[in-house]
Amino acid sequence: GQYYTQEQCKEVEAYAAERGITVIPEIDMPGHSDVFKNAMGFDMQTDEGKKALKVILKEAAEVFPKAPYIHIGGDEVTIKDGFLEEMTAFVRNTLGRKVVLWNKLNNKAVTKDIADMTQMWATSGTAVKGLPNIDCRYNYVNHFDVYADLVGIYKSNIYYADKGNPDIAGTISAAWNDTKVATEDDIIRQNNQYANVLASAERGWIGGGKQYIEAGGTRLPNTGEEYEEFADFERRFLFHKAHSLQGAPIPYVKQSNIRWRLTEPFPNDGDAAKAFPPEEAAKLDAVMPTTYSYNGTDYAAKQVTGGGVYLRHIWHGTVRGVLNNPANNQTCYAWTYVYSPVAQDAGAQIEFYTYSRSGSDKMPPAGKWDRRGSQVWLNGQEIAAPTWQQPDKDIPQDNTTLGLTNENFTARPVVKVHLNEGWNKVFLKLPHANSGGTARDKWQYTFVLTDTEGNNALEGITYSPDRTLDPFAKDPTPDPRPKASNDSIAYWYQFNTPLRGNRYPTSQGAGQPIAGNTTATKASQWKFVARTDNANSFDIINRADSTYISPASANNTALKTAKEQPTAGWQIKEADTEGYFIIFSGTSQFNQTTFSPFSVYNWGYNTNVKPNDYRTDDAGCQYSFKLVNTELITPEPQPNGSPTLSNATTSHYYKFSSARFPNYYPTSLGEGQPVTSRTDASTQASEWKFVDRTDGTFDIVNRHDGLYISPASSNNTALNAVAAQPEAGWKLLDSGQSGYFIFVSDANHAEINQTKSGEGYKLYNWGYGSKTAGEYRFDDNGCWFSFSPTETVDNTATSIGTISTATAPEQWYDLSGRRVARPTKGLYISSKGRKVGR
Repeated sequence: GQYYTQEQCKEVEAYAAERGITVIPEIDMPGHSDVFKNAMGFDMQTDEGKKALKVILKEAAEVFPKAPYIHIGGDEVTIKDGFLEEMTAFVRNTLGRKVVLWNKLNNKAVTKDIADMTQMWATSGTAVKGLPNIDCRYNYVNHFDVYADLVGIYKSNIYYADKGNPDIAGTISAAWNDTKVATEDDIIRQNNQYANVLASAERGWIGGGKQYIEAGGTRLPNTGEEYEEFADFERRFLFHKAHSLQGAPIPYVKQSNIRWRLTEPFPNDGDAAKAFPPEEAAKLDAVMPTTYSYNGTDYAAKQVTGGGVYLRHIWHGTVRGVLNNPANNQTCYAWTYVYSPVAQDAGAQIEFYTYSRSGSDKMPPAGKWDRRGSQVWLNGQEIAAPTWQQPDKDIPQDNTTLGLTNENFTARPVVKVHLNEGWNKVFLKLPHANSGGTARDKWQYTFVLTDTEGNNALEGITYSPDRTLDPFAKDPTPDPRPKASNDSIAYWYQFNTPLRGNRYPTSQGAGQPIAGNTTATKASQWKFVARTDNANSFDIINRADSTYISPASANNTALKTAKEQPTAGWQIKEADTEGYFIIFSGTSQFNQTTFSPFSVYNWGYNTNVKPNDYRTDDAGCQYSFKLVNTELITPEPQPNGSPTLSNATTSHYYKFSSARFPNYYPTSLGEGQPVTSRTDASTQASEWKFVDRTDGTFDIVNRHDGLYISPASSNNTALNAVAAQPEAGWKLLDSGQSGYFIFVSDANHAEINQTKSGEGYKLYNWGYGSKTAGEYRFDDNGCWFSFSPTETVDNTATSIGTISTATAPEQWYDLSGRRVARPTKGLYISSKGRKVGR
């Protein structure tokens, strides 16, 4: 086996000390010690083993005289009582050094009795209070790809803290290269060691990081503070690659300028070859759409940034990629356009599965990029997979002869490609079935254009999935926040907490707590209706039972639904994680609980973490929205057209109502009072006639009290009933909706609008200029009115006259209603109008 001599170890420590670096030697015990047992003939935890280990520890202390600590391991085996206690006492009392242990241990707690510092590994390794702890939990670079994992490490703070404290000592970048690679340079290159170590070192030196990697994941934001910070780190690192690290085995090139569109996953039913709508769109010259419809469901293509993208990270469930809920039997597509100012040859780093440098795995089949069936096209021509050196072979870890060869792009030449002058289309198909058919379930892709040798990013090109030369052009993808529903259209959403159990707020009926369910039903669909009392707030209304989510619950208690509209609405703003949002109202905030029955609580405002503020960082407060249905609310066409105008001789009475509230009828409440719509329209106060003013307009006159609806009110105020005829009349315009009209009065630019409950269902003067200056509002259904006739009354006065031969053609009736052929002396009623004969 390979080893360092004692003189080489002393040389390493001296070299490090000159540069301000402390070397901590590790003799792992009693785990990872098969070689010890084979060589010595006994186990470490025997008396002979402990005696030999003390000799080895003494030699280590002599070789590393400057080391204040000695790491003695302790992980991944069952430890016998007294073993670590004895070894710790020897290091402390005999060697005068402090002890570092791995954290967690299999069957023993790490305490101050046996450790002076811990090195945390895996999710279950948690900080021991009162000891300095080193964070190594998700920094195992032997599992990393070149691009996305570097983003994750750089974005992350160190163990939830933005600066060090007595319990948090720093971080370690670990490369456990248990699977054989060809050369020492391969260890450095395939683990992207320079970039990863410097990213970790910078976080350790300057602190920061917006959130821990468990929340932030590995996605590079498209814009914003985290993007800018990473791009600056990248710029500085690539400067050193070109200067102080020139010639070092560094595969990393610039990625912060690479933009993609990535679709939501289509269901492939386990068939990796199954085609979906983006494949047809890719055959056309037009810019690829951002939304696709398949089997009645819309699938959006969102913008993502980076040379490498995880759809599903190896540690999914703890460390996120781009997709919230990646699963087997799904297919995604990614694409971008690359603008090249000239026709040129280039290299391409291409990879669809990064083989870890530890752990047994199965190699890709011949002629395929990976075991999933991923494919890549450039300008419509498929790029063939490399010729694998060991196709379809099982490769074990810890093998002295078998190992990785050219499976990772870091171990083979870049793919030779040719770019046309102008725009070039890169299109990727990314199926996922059978967990990828590999030992690790990584769903990912890498595509980066380089010079022909693969040393540097190709200069002078632009990546744009929307084919624009502006790298920071506004993303045309619809805003992920829910759209506001109104009386014309309902946008039904499901929203959930991808960072906390993927739970959907679900109505359990009026007055009941909101449940956070893992399966979405119709009761998990909600619309967000803009309120009239606050333009920035919404009512959240359930599709199954029309209940509202009320913000009235006390802090740290369940939010409940209500039948009636709450007194206050909800607002939405961005959370710490890109694409996620918090929902809040006053001092109330949505939070998904973690305990049965998993109710949604009012929790997050004014906590110890953020006094007098909302929690934008807590996983249970961060929601993602998905539009599941759009419902057009088209009013039913009415059988009646515009009303017949009344005059001095005939009154035509009508009830009328809006398309917004068809069962609410404008009603007079008396002189000087706002005209208000009521559902009880059984009285004459809800009946109106439209009296011709002979100037092309009409008055609206109430049947019960003879009051007029005046157009004289100011904009966005209630219309009142008045006793005197207004100076100006009304007229009707066709709304464009069958059977509906709008009321306008040009003299005051008044327009009648049916308000909602917040205004008490009053008629308002609203609409003119609200959308387009100088124009009435034709698209708001509160302005659309239809008419139902109630009665027509002849206003002609009743006359009394003498029956003569001139009136003989008329038909006459006695007071009992019987026709009289030859009237004699008496009173009779004529068939022609209101006339009495004698």
